[in-house]
Formats: sequence, structure tokens, C-alpha cells
Amino acid sequence: MSTYPVYNTGENGLTIKGNWLLNLDDLVLIKEPTAPLHWHLGRIVKLHPGSDGVSRVATVRTATGLLTRPAVKLCPLPSP
Repeated sequence: MSTYPVYNTGENGLTIKGNWLLNLDDLVLIKEPTAPLHWHLGRIVKLHPGSDGVSRVATVRTATGLLTRPAVKLCPLPSP
């Protein structure tokens, strides 16, 4: 699970930001500069952690191959 502390000026202290929590085998939509109806579906096969241990990049398997995308361009879908 990828979480990282973020200073929030509205509160006293650090909070954990969980907007882009990515895990292996998560099903995701890959954001593109097109209408959301045309976004591709994929599954995370590898996470690439940075020097601070937070994964901000993931390798995603799609129907056409493997893509490497930043976490902000991935929309995790809810698991059953």
C-alpha cells in the first residue's frame, strides 16, 4: 500500500493522503486526454517506489501490452 504523509494547514500535524493507493493486481483505468469512455482498462503488474519508498509510477498490463504510467494517471477501480 502506498501512502505518504502530507502537511495539511487545516489540521495540526500530518495526515495520510490516500488518493492514489495502488497495489499489485489492482484493476485500473488509464487516464488519457480523451473522453473517459475511451480510457483503457489494465491491471497493475509492478510498482516502482522512489527513494522515499512511495510508489508514484506503475507498470500496467493492458490488452495490447505493458505501459508505465504515473500514479496520478491511474484510476483504481473498487474490488469486489
